[in-house]
Amino acid sequence: MKRVDPLLLADIIDSIDEIMETTPSRRKAFHAHKLLQSHVVRHIQIIGEAVNRLSKELKEQHPCVP
Repeated sequence: MKRVDPLLLADIIDSIDEIMETTPSRRKAFHAHKLLQSHVVRHIQIIGEAVNRLSKELKEQHPCVP
């Protein structure tokens, strides 16, 4: 079953929120925590996969969004 755009956009927003909530503000703290780095990378992957699955129509309706 192909996921529809609203669900994909919700996945993107959820992953962005998760990254923002769990990433420490200090770079040193982030680099010291390997598990947290993997967590962030996984959510970046989720965002990338969801963006790639968005419909052509949605992308054409919003050409200013890369």
